[in-house]
Amino acid sequence: MLYICSGCDFVSFFHGCGKKAFLDGFYQNAQFITGDLNLSTHDETGLCSFYRLVASVYFAKHRPAFRPSASIGDLYNTIELGDGLESHTALVKIIREHMWECIQSEDNMLPNSDALQLHWDRSCWVAKYWKQALDNSMHLEPIDKSGWIIKNTIVSVVWDSDVNIDKVEKTIKWYTKGCSCKSGCTTNRCSCRKSGLSVGGYCGPGCKCQNCKNIASCQNELPELFDELECFSDVELDACSDIDSDSNSDEGEDEMQIAPSHPSEEFQQYWDTFGILTGELVPDL
Repeated sequence: MLYICSGCDFVSFFHGCGKKAFLDGFYQNAQFITGDLNLSTHDETGLCSFYRLVASVYFAKHRPAFRPSASIGDLYNTIELGDGLESHTALVKIIREHMWECIQSEDNMLPNSDALQLHWDRSCWVAKYWKQALDNSMHLEPIDKSGWIIKNTIVSVVWDSDVNIDKVEKTIKWYTKGCSCKSGCTTNRCSCRKSGLSVGGYCGPGCKCQNCKNIASCQNELPELFDELECFSDVELDACSDIDSDSNSDEGEDEMQIAPSHPSEEFQQYWDTFGILTGELVPDL
């Protein structure tokens, strides 16, 4: 199973993490990975063990980002959610949050827990397939229930859950598309307020509106807004290129040249505060 889930002809590999990294991670943290779990079982305990294996690999690769924790076991012990699937999902999330400080490309990011579970499902299917390789007949689950999808007789990999992909599309649209209002975006004539597609219903950095008042307050809404903008997925979204921009101005107003970004001091202060909360997520205005 270790050979399969670290990348093989049937299952994708982890960018920048080869077989040696997984073998080293397993041998150095064998007690943590398989102590009360079993990497070879195709159930929740196997999935949790797989989460621990991947977490060990990425912890070793980016160790300075996890100080003061000296080991992956120490980091896991800081999670007060028991030893079930919830605590292991939290471990993956914590590692991803710490990794943002040291990676140079999202290709190096640890996949989220949903993407890892789909990877695990594919690995389990391959393990069953290889185990029955010498049998006269095989008994395997349909591949479209094991991390793949069949569309028009073509088999494709399911990289992430629909929920995560929707969140990524929503976040990308919020960063790149928006309204072009000229009256402060205070009514539902503002597409950001009425569409429900923008994060929190607020205008974002992709908007071209003037004197915008539809912004999150620093004390209340901004922390919730940051939670919504967390990176949940690591998949490429070709569909994002199809997202249309709302270039319409407020209804009943004359067309005019719109400034390329929000000029108000209030909006700049809003983004300065948002930058403190989110680090490098906010572009320079």
